[in-house]
Amino acid sequence: MLLDFGFSEKPKDDDEDKQWLRDVAADLELEKVGEDLSTGEPLPSSGFQQQKINALRNGLGKRPVPTLLDAKKLYIEERIGDTDARRDDNIRRLETSLSYLQAIRGKNPKIRQVTRMDARNVVKKMLSTGDRSPSTVNRMLRPVTAMFNLAIREFEVEGYTNPFLRLNIKDAEKAKDKRVSLPDHVVEAMTKKLGSLPKKDLILIWQIAVHTGCRIGEVAGAKKEDVCLEHEVPYLFIKPNEMRGVKNQSSIRKVPLRGAALDAARKALSFGGKSDGLFLRYYKPRGNDGASQILMKHLRTITSNPKHVNHSLRHRITDQLRMAHVPKDTEDAILGHASKDISSQVYGGEKAALKLAAEAIDKALEMKLDD
Repeated sequence: MLLDFGFSEKPKDDDEDKQWLRDVAADLELEKVGEDLSTGEPLPSSGFQQQKINALRNGLGKRPVPTLLDAKKLYIEERIGDTDARRDDNIRRLETSLSYLQAIRGKNPKIRQVTRMDARNVVKKMLSTGDRSPSTVNRMLRPVTAMFNLAIREFEVEGYTNPFLRLNIKDAEKAKDKRVSLPDHVVEAMTKKLGSLPKKDLILIWQIAVHTGCRIGEVAGAKKEDVCLEHEVPYLFIKPNEMRGVKNQSSIRKVPLRGAALDAARKALSFGGKSDGLFLRYYKPRGNDGASQILMKHLRTITSNPKHVNHSLRHRITDQLRMAHVPKDTEDAILGHASKDISSQVYGGEKAALKLAAEAIDKALEMKLDD
């Protein structure tokens, strides 16, 4: 308000003309709410108005010291926003991670009070439960790190280093070693098991994921309109919608539907129904998580190998693409990875890119994978 009026934070920093204008502005604000005739002060019921009048008459006091809850509020407003398809989930995950820090420092410590040792103790507490891997802890702390970065910059917390920056979480970078490609016999057994279930949506989700390399959530949360069968190269358009977002910008892509994936997409569309979702049971908030969880339960009846998980299908198609000598930029386009080849992102038509991707998938699916 003071900036809008052209005033300084303190009346003494303004010239005489502006000091007079400050008094006039304060009187105008006072007229809006009335005053206590015995004291001349604004009525108690107008607390915010009183703050404005005091600021005009007396200037601003010492700036409030930013706190953890200030940082949280700012991060939600700036980085999550009201239009985020997974707003509630992202806020819940942030709050879960922050709860470990709050158990150490209290509900709302000043930002400067949070130390590097606090951050290290948060990591220890997260790992001590025994049900989280180092890579999971590392992932959980990413929004906390980003939150502190944003707060330090926007609140101008000078001379303070983000305590969560570059934490050394033991084995967190070895996550790739904990997952391997699903071998042929596991995929075949899983396909047979899912095919025997009375409800056929899971087998269709599985078949599309196996033959495209799409994430389970990308398939389960797709809309009917995302399936394009009329195109010369039928494809599934992976993009954010009302029920789920995408991992990052490069994840937005069109993936050719080939073989069993094309058959599965056709069957899914034939189910009809009033829902916009391709799979009615899973087109809802966190529905993609539900699909992933139930698929994992079925997968565990096929294999007890802890390295065999849903995401192993992504490793599988990656290995198949590389065995088929598919160029890296085409592999990245299929899987939704950011390509380092700038020319592949700028030049060339969509039709040609889809044809190349379709040929690449056809070759890849011919590759056999053993344990």
